[in-house]
Amino acid sequence: MKTKLKLKYLNWQIILACIYLLNVGAMIFFKLDIIRIIDISFLSRNFLTNNLESANRIIFELPVQILIFISLGLLCLYHLYYGLRLTKYSQVLKRGYNQQRCLVFGLSLALILVSTALILGISELSYLVVLLIVSLIASALGLINEYLATHKQASLVKIFKENPVCRRSPVKLIFILQKLSYLGVWLLLGISLLMSYLWADLTNFWLWGSIYLVGLLFYIVILIFNYLNLKSYRLFKQYSNFEGLQGLSLVIFITVWLWLIIGFI
Repeated sequence: MKTKLKLKYLNWQIILACIYLLNVGAMIFFKLDIIRIIDISFLSRNFLTNNLESANRIIFELPVQILIFISLGLLCLYHLYYGLRLTKYSQVLKRGYNQQRCLVFGLSLALILVSTALILGISELSYLVVLLIVSLIASALGLINEYLATHKQASLVKIFKENPVCRRSPVKLIFILQKLSYLGVWLLLGISLLMSYLWADLTNFWLWGSIYLVGLLFYIVILIFNYLNLKSYRLFKQYSNFEGLQGLSLVIFITVWLWLIIGFI
């Protein structure tokens, strides 16, 4: 029985790692090449009018595929690591929260978010940095949320209970802040895409909209999973089921997102 259980976990993690590896291979085979010019806005004086005005300067050219390579590579190594170290992974499942997953998934999704912004035409450095930081903070809040859900006596719970705003449910507050952060950055991308359609006569809007919606839909699905888990902790009976749903959802949405880019850009 133990052998079958180990083989099941091994196959699950290794299969996900292989899917990410195949996606990397597809990027290389189809020679995915997306170059975006990164610029930065700053305040400058117009010597003709002697007024302060906003100005832009090009900093460098960024191959977007590098960010996608890093994201897929991190996810591949994560699943490969736990696929080959089942004892370590079983300890994570017993503990009930996975800080490595939150770190790797968070960084990978932040890079996917920035890549999506670049693909949709957002190239202002300050804007991209803000998107990256907010996405990473949201991932950190997700880790705190999981930790508090499994450690009812955690000192953070006591701290939050002292605050009348969240006295009754500190975990729910963190959950709400995390999801608002995620949805907020995707909302900014959606507004930018809409402005491109209305003001710049963007052709093939359905294609760009599909790339955007696939990313947004993943966050909505994860939001639902997390809400159900928060509403009734251990609803998934085993923490491994919750882990598996997140891993499977991520690989599906990233694969669809990537093939939309490969096929149409």
